[in-house]
Amino acid sequence: MTYLTSFPISTVKLDRSFVQAIEVDQTSRVVVKTLVGAAKTLNLRLVAEGVETASVAHALKDMGIDYLQGYLYGKAMPAAALIARFRALASRIQL
Repeated sequence: MTYLTSFPISTVKLDRSFVQAIEVDQTSRVVVKTLVGAAKTLNLRLVAEGVETASVAHALKDMGIDYLQGYLYGKAMPAAALIARFRALASRIQL
């Protein structure tokens, strides 16, 4: 936690080991809630990694997590593949 006040950071990433356990482990839930509270007090944004189910995503959003990432939303991919994916989606949008 000392690092949070020592460096000019704006975002904290929560490790997947805590994120994936929040539905089954009370200690992980408490740790995540505590980290959310500390980050919000320090005006830091939060990213939760390892989100794989809709129920975990919902719980994290309810806790105040700003950003979610994980297989629920898509697998990691090279930048070029991401750009191609967005272009394909954009071509389907009609204004």
